[in-house]
Amino acid sequence: MKTIENMRAMRVKYLPPTNYKGSRIKIIEERFERVDTFTMSFDYAIGNGTEQAIQYLQNKGINLLGKAELKGETILFSDSWQMRDNDFITIKNK
Repeated sequence: MKTIENMRAMRVKYLPPTNYKGSRIKIIEERFERVDTFTMSFDYAIGNGTEQAIQYLQNKGINLLGKAELKGETILFSDSWQMRDNDFITIKNK
């Protein structure tokens, strides 16, 4: 039987503008009982929320291997868990 690699899954959602906030992109990662989220302003120069999230995550050192489109959101898959000295790579902006 083929072994299936354990991957990280991060959801990307577009948040439409409200009366008080502009358009935003939200990245959500749920692991076990923990949920990490990061929300950023939509970058109209990029013009694509998924592409913006991909650039953000790659700049953090997260290696993305694929994506899946679902109703209203995109799932990004990664095999990146740690960076040097066992530091977990979080999606949050520190």
